[in-house]
Amino acid sequence: MLAEPAAPVAAEVDSWSWTATAALVSDYRYRGTSFSDRDPVVQGALQLAHRSGVYAGVGTTTLASYGGSNVEVDVFAGYGTEAAGFTFDIGYLGFLFVGSPGQSLNSHEVYGSVSRTIGPVDVTLLSINYAPAQNGLGGQDGVYATTGAAYSLPGLPLTVSAKLGFEDGAFGTNKVDWSLALDYAPLPYLSAKIEYVDTNKPGRLVGAGPVATLRLTF
Repeated sequence: MLAEPAAPVAAEVDSWSWTATAALVSDYRYRGTSFSDRDPVVQGALQLAHRSGVYAGVGTTTLASYGGSNVEVDVFAGYGTEAAGFTFDIGYLGFLFVGSPGQSLNSHEVYGSVSRTIGPVDVTLLSINYAPAQNGLGGQDGVYATTGAAYSLPGLPLTVSAKLGFEDGAFGTNKVDWSLALDYAPLPYLSAKIEYVDTNKPGRLVGAGPVATLRLTF
């Protein structure tokens, strides 16, 4: 649930490039919900990309006990391209929960997004993830849609971003989440982020709270 295509590229060989990241996160929030019982986690990811737009990768995170699992591994693959000033991205996500009995919590979904740079602002016009009905989701399907924007302050290593999401299905019924974030990247390989996350649902794991992230990129 943490896997997202990584933007920075650390190394390149011929037509291929790779990026590796390691992060300390104060609370593993996924679509507004804490999967770490609002405790800190350690995360890592590796992505391989081809200049044609094809990419694939794997990410992992610790988490609070979830059906007997304390480690999540995500695998993903997709294709991104640009046309007429828009960026299009489609792909597949698989969620593997290490130690869950009979792999009963594992699930998968597909995604697609359209984004565009409007002046100085990078805008995600629409991103949709769809998970078909499956055992890992209790026989339910699910859809998650987001929109958002990011603005990098001129001459400063600071980016301000906002996101709005809507989820309906296995992990929430008409659930809305939103976040505001400030990223600070003083060095190409080091960044820090502070984020405010909230949802429209009651409960400790979906309530408002800050999330701090310290990330290294290799």
